[in-house]
Amino acid sequence: MTREKTKIQKIQLKKLSYYFLSVFCVLIYFSSEYVDKDNKDVKNAKSEYQTYIDSVSSAYKLVLKQAEGTLAFDNYKNILDKKQVSKAAYFKAKKENRVFGFNDIWQFLYEFGPAFCFFIAFLCLLFRSFYFESKNIGIKFLIISMLSLLCFKFYWIFQPFQDLSKISYYIMTIFTVSLIVLAVWLITKYEEHYINVLKSKYLNLVKFTFNNTKEERRKEMLSMLSEDEGE
Repeated sequence: MTREKTKIQKIQLKKLSYYFLSVFCVLIYFSSEYVDKDNKDVKNAKSEYQTYIDSVSSAYKLVLKQAEGTLAFDNYKNILDKKQVSKAAYFKAKKENRVFGFNDIWQFLYEFGPAFCFFIAFLCLLFRSFYFESKNIGIKFLIISMLSLLCFKFYWIFQPFQDLSKISYYIMTIFTVSLIVLAVWLITKYEEHYINVLKSKYLNLVKFTFNNTKEERRKEMLSMLSEDEGE
């Protein structure tokens, strides 16, 4: 009785670990969206820095005004005009080379490439599951949850906005966690059913073997079965 209770506790602990790991992985996937980009110290330092930037800008304008009419000021204006032309050309070239909101093709491929490879891999696993584990619905839900994360990633890559709203990440987190929890539950149910089927077949085989075993060998057979059960 104690041994059976221990087995049940181990199975329950294993199930809980699956649920915890699944939820933890989804939260880690979106974890960057749940914290501020700058902590309190950084924000305070940035605010103080911005104050000095504004002060320097005001002082700089005063210096320029006092320098008007001098050779140094005329030289500065000439260089400034060239800088503005160069700046306009730079931003024009940058805009022309943007790819789906990214600064260049490198940044686009950096985000899109790995996500696309994972998408194809999970898609292959999904099709494979229909051939090798057609009755295991939980595996399919688990793979679909991974595909949903990647589809969300694709939407983030191709949508025209700079970023999505916080509520979008919250909804996607809740949806994915729910899907994964359901998948884990279905997988454990399938495993339990599979184990029960194997046990039933094993018991039928034992009954058949016992009924067809000679009387003098049955005691030996029961001893062997008891050892197997203990293992």
